Amino acid sequence: MGVGASAGGLEALRDLMSNLRHTGRMSFVVAQHLSPTHKSMLRTLLERETSLSVIELETGQAPRADAVYITPPNADVEYRAGRLVLFPPEKPLGPKPSINRFFSSLAEELGDASVGIILSGTGADGALGLLAINQKGGLTIVQDPASAKYDAMPKAAQHGMQVDYALPVPAIAELLVSYAQDGTLEPPVREDPATAGLSGQVIELVRARAGFDLGAYKLSTLQRRIRRRMDKARIVDPHDYVAFLGQDANEPAELAREILVSVTEFFRDPLAFEALGVAIQRIVEESPPHKCIRVWNPGCATGEEAYSIAMLFEEAFARTGRSRNYQIFATDVDEQALKRGRLGAFAASAVSSIPRSTGSATSSSRAGTSSPPRRCGIGSSSRCTIWCAIRPSRASTS
Repeated sequence: MGVGASAGGLEALRDLMSNLRHTGRMSFVVAQHLSPTHKSMLRTLLERETSLSVIELETGQAPRADAVYITPPNADVEYRAGRLVLFPPEKPLGPKPSINRFFSSLAEELGDASVGIILSGTGADGALGLLAINQKGGLTIVQDPASAKYDAMPKAAQHGMQVDYALPVPAIAELLVSYAQDGTLEPPVREDPATAGLSGQVIELVRARAGFDLGAYKLSTLQRRIRRRMDKARIVDPHDYVAFLGQDANEPAELAREILVSVTEFFRDPLAFEALGVAIQRIVEESPPHKCIRVWNPGCATGEEAYSIAMLFEEAFARTGRSRNYQIFATDVDEQALKRGRLGAFAASAVSSIPRSTGSATSSSRAGTSSPPRRCGIGSSSRCTIWCAIRPSRASTS
């Protein structure tokens, strides 16, 4: 299990360690932001709080149960082929160790068995890594922002996705122990043999009443989201929830929204965008000067892909010395994601994937956020318009 923390993290880590117990099934790796020039006392401080073994992480170690591994200062860690491997930091500036890098490696190696936990901290490190775990069907947990000394990191993780749990630290420890003792790292399943057909009924109700097909999602993922909706509606019996799903006009769409994952980032697939850039260059060179170029970006999520496309057009115009009017129609079934896309404001961590040649034009819009180059903003360029719109769909969202 990966645990990420920054400012205020020591208090949260102590609280977590003091509430954990031996289960023979859990191993923890702590990525706590530390000063790269000072010797860490984290191991000594946490040893006092727990009966688990607290170990200074060394490269090549295979995690063992009932142990807590502390990532050293000025190093990044990845999980590869069953071992923890240390690397020099990818970036000279920024938080170390990188929570994003470690969580992403857990997602890649462990898939739906990966677990990521974000505790108190400033900034947004860990949000993209936790999203990667979510994409693979793993378990995502954040400290309840109201209980965190610094709430920026838990809130950043919640901003881009529906985390599985947002809990005070003692409740996080209780949750993890109960999962381990249940013999699985998935949340306990509420259905018993007598209610085994309810998931199918839920899928059919959501398909019929909201137009979303949830049938392709893993049963464990679906059950987690159903449990969240039951908790919010204060419903205990799964049969009662199925009845509620059939009666409430908004609940089918709300359940579908819990499961939707708006997966995106600027220039997310570099090779694909490189090829797209070549195609856009050709379009710009060959299109008549008076012709408006139109682009449709389906499944745009929070808009990073649409803005990335606009940046490619601007680069092509600069290289050719030609200018064209162009429109980008960005559509998605997730209205909440579209609302964020229309704002055109993104966390500084989100723009880190913009290539340097393009990112040099990135400008700060307000403290803690950044916007794509102003020429790509909605309505901010005389030649570029980006439309973000709901695309009604009754197709599968998987």
